[in-house]
Amino acid sequence: MKKISGWKWKGLILLAIIVVAARIVYVNITYPKTKVAYYEIGEEVPYEEFQVCCNSVEIYKASDISDYLTNHNIEFEQEQIAEVTEKEDAYIYLVDLDVKNTSDQVKEFNSRRASLCSGNSLNCFYNLYVTGIMNEGEFRKEIEPSQSVRMTVAYNIIRNDLVSKNQFEKLVHGKCSISFLTFYQMNEIVIKHPEIK
Repeated sequence: MKKISGWKWKGLILLAIIVVAARIVYVNITYPKTKVAYYEIGEEVPYEEFQVCCNSVEIYKASDISDYLTNHNIEFEQEQIAEVTEKEDAYIYLVDLDVKNTSDQVKEFNSRRASLCSGNSLNCFYNLYVTGIMNEGEFRKEIEPSQSVRMTVAYNIIRNDLVSKNQFEKLVHGKCSISFLTFYQMNEIVIKHPEIK
């Protein structure tokens, strides 16, 4: 059996790299670009087989969220929210959504598909616990055809090493959006300077 020389191995590796790079370039050139559409709070946003309307956005200091939940008669476990409420420079966004099923079948809407972002960055974290207790223990809802449900989605915004000071300021002071991404389409609800409660 003949051995392949070092030069031939290097040539084969180089050829493989060129083929892979050419394929990546080809896909990036021919693949459709994602279109972005912007909406205001209160407008209906098409998303898959739903129409989503953001009614309001409120920002609370995380340390005050316990008072908010108590004042709205929402039961919660202090230990569950302590991870966020005990941090300095922490806020919680509460986003109120109306979601209508526009199809002729029962569909499930998952609130985790709504992303809070600033520019191209997803800089905050969906708060599964607070979202759940605000929606009777559910972050997903089955919706009958032509019916609507109201959901509140919660996000943590915490100043830390993962979020730059500039990004944090944009999120806290409302220069951000709620995004719904589908194949080739990004629908964004623009948030303009909501008041911190």
